[in-house]
Amino acid sequence: QLPRENETSQNISQGGKKPRGRGLLRTLLCCLGRSRGGSSKSSKASSLQGDGRGTPPPCSGSPRYLLPPVRHQDMHKKCMVIDLDETLVHSSFKPITNADFVVPVEIDGNMHQVYVAKRPYVDEFLQRMGELYECVLFTASLSK
Repeated sequence: QLPRENETSQNISQGGKKPRGRGLLRTLLCCLGRSRGGSSKSSKASSLQGDGRGTPPPCSGSPRYLLPPVRHQDMHKKCMVIDLDETLVHSSFKPITNADFVVPVEIDGNMHQVYVAKRPYVDEFLQRMGELYECVLFTASLSK
C-alpha cells in the first residue's frame, strides 16, 4: 500500500471524490518493457511528468528495461505479473517435510538452506496462464 500521509483535503474535488491519478499498476508497469503500441514522444513525456506522488523523472542516458522485447507469439497477449513468494510457493528456513526443492542461499557469508513448497495446482495454473497471457513472475526477495 502507498502511504496516505501526503493526502490532504486539497486533493479532494468539490464532489467529494479524489481526482484519478496514474494508478499504482500503471506506475509500476510503465518502465518494465518497451512500448507495446505506437505512442508518440509527447504522450510519453506527458505520462512521465510529476503526478504529485513523487514519481521520479525519467532516467538519463539510454533506457534499461527490466524485461526483454515482447516475443512475436506474445505480441497480442496481455501481460500478467504474478507474485512468486507466498502466492505460487511457500519458502521457509526451517525444514519442512513437503519441500519440492531446497535452495542454498548465502547471507552475510553464511550458507542457509531455504525449503520451498509449491502451492497446490501451481503447475496447472501456470500452464493455463501461459496459454492466455504473457506471464512475468515477480519477487520482492533480495538477490543474495
